[in-house]
Amino acid sequence: MVTLTQKFPQRADGSTDIDTWLATVPATGRERIYAAAQFAQQQTQGLTTFYGQPYLEQGLEMANILLDMQLDTDTIIAAIVTDA
Repeated sequence: MVTLTQKFPQRADGSTDIDTWLATVPATGRERIYAAAQFAQQQTQGLTTFYGQPYLEQGLEMANILLDMQLDTDTIIAAIVTDA
């Protein structure tokens, strides 16, 4: 049997919990990153990649990689909104 694991925190309605994810982001640029994530969530609501991953989660996954690389806020934002 296959079990799915959640990469990102989920709300009761099944949407990605941006607030909880944002708590893991360094403070620098956090407000702008939050605004970008909200925008991406609104624009891609219900849309998924070919593999079934919500577009928002794909953007947040890229953002996590770039955060680990300690790249600037504008680059993080671009990763989040690229599919929006």
